[in-house]
Amino acid sequence: MYDEDVYGPEIWGGIAAREEENVRGALDLEIELARKIYLEHGWPTH
Repeated sequence: MYDEDVYGPEIWGGIAAREEENVRGALDLEIELARKIYLEHGWPTH
């Protein structure tokens, strides 16, 4: 995490928001990929 004293709250808030966006984007891609694999190959049984 970033220290507000070093970066300032405005910059820190922007960095945190960007990180959250990246996490959401990665989760969306992971869900999309899992859905595609499921549709092509069926639900894993093991």
